[in-house]
Amino acid sequence: MAFAVALPQLAAAASKPPLTASPRLWATINVCDTVKAPNTVGVRVSMPGSGKKLERMYARISLQFFDDATKSWKAIGKAADSGWLSLGSSKFLRRETGRTFKLAAPATGQTFRIRGFVRYEWRLGKAPVRRASRVTSGRISDVIGADPADYSAGTCFMTAP
Repeated sequence: MAFAVALPQLAAAASKPPLTASPRLWATINVCDTVKAPNTVGVRVSMPGSGKKLERMYARISLQFFDDATKSWKAIGKAADSGWLSLGSSKFLRRETGRTFKLAAPATGQTFRIRGFVRYEWRLGKAPVRRASRVTSGRISDVIGADPADYSAGTCFMTAP
């Protein structure tokens, strides 16, 4: 499920950081295996606009799991990859979207540690003019679609019942 929010572009500040370093560029887990959404992980993302009407913004959300054997994060695969999502025109101050992924339940005695990985692109036509990436982090306030309402996390732990 995707939700989009657009906020009007504000006047440019003299000491404005580049878009790729903006505090408006973030990703968070907003749903993690809840009673209402079992075996589900939701990721919400925010992306700052450049103020340029012709630029378009795109985000690609994927889930990764922590592999204890290699001590590294690995992609879950196609079932946990949103593909490129259009956030619309870059004329806005920022835009948001999100995606939820239904996963197979862990086997008895097993726990999955999951995070989101997001790639961002600002494009002019089909050509990217800048790129960024983020892993999910917590402590984002007022996250749309969060379950429970104030939930924001960097990682999600799914444990077998």
